[in-house]
Amino acid sequence: SATTRREGQDEHPLPAPSLPPPTPWAPTLPAGFTSNPVPPAPRRRWWLVPVVIAAAGVVLAGVIGLVVVVVLAVSQLGSIDEPDQPLQIGAPASPIAEEPLQCPPACFTEESIPQTVAYEGAFVELGLPDDAYPYGTYEPTTTGELFRRDASSWADNNAQPDACFFVPSSAPYASSILSADSRSPDPIYFTGTHLDAARVDGIDQAVRLFPDSESAEAYLADLADNINECTNVQFGPANDRYTATVNAASAIGTPASVASAGWIRTGVPGQRWRAYNFDLQRGNMVVRIRLLTDGTILESEFRRFVQFYAAQLGAIEPPSH
Repeated sequence: SATTRREGQDEHPLPAPSLPPPTPWAPTLPAGFTSNPVPPAPRRRWWLVPVVIAAAGVVLAGVIGLVVVVVLAVSQLGSIDEPDQPLQIGAPASPIAEEPLQCPPACFTEESIPQTVAYEGAFVELGLPDDAYPYGTYEPTTTGELFRRDASSWADNNAQPDACFFVPSSAPYASSILSADSRSPDPIYFTGTHLDAARVDGIDQAVRLFPDSESAEAYLADLADNINECTNVQFGPANDRYTATVNAASAIGTPASVASAGWIRTGVPGQRWRAYNFDLQRGNMVVRIRLLTDGTILESEFRRFVQFYAAQLGAIEPPSH
């Protein structure tokens, strides 16, 4: 049965290895997470290093100068984790690739999935070195199974509007609640979750294999339409209603055979304050990349990661049979 959904509960929805991924409203949280996590201590930023060095130098000039520097540093520290990050401005990408990859009936198969795992160095550069749930931890599931379960939770939690059904999901199994196929056998592969040392920020990936390129292209086009229609999402009981804004992500650079559609969910400042998401489509394959952050990782850093990954996706050769 569904439980009351609180901010943060949907944010690392990978289950125990033997179970299918749980609903976005009542997940089995990984070790180290709680339903109402205690905010971590403020994290230091690079600019504190010169402040400390300056403070040490002031000692030679006199105690009064040192006190002034320390007071300034403390006042700055209090605002470290206050989110003030306007979204990047720009038109969304076209959900149709410049040079779509066509190789019917299917370009890619399960044999291609290991090549979709992002390079480890890219996660390290993003500040997420902990390979918490690597590819192979979970058995594949199907889009129909995920949709049936999450559609039930969507209704139980009085979630609105239906155009935003895709917003909290961790895999590309439904572009909308109306167009989804509850009996679809398309496989979904969870290919990894990386976390930071504090297990606050995290990024996860999931891959869906469509039966052909046309159906994958239709999915992404429908998703782009729903992103444009969704500006605000809410769910939960009246006395514990969760509300977040949703914005279409501006276009990123991708290879000619890769199309993209992205969105950003912004909730209450704190852990998992923002969720940055991109679905990338090439041939009959769609990869979802989702970053959950308290603001420590910037949108620009995530976009650089996705662009790097899009180049990797564009270089995968379809298996020969």
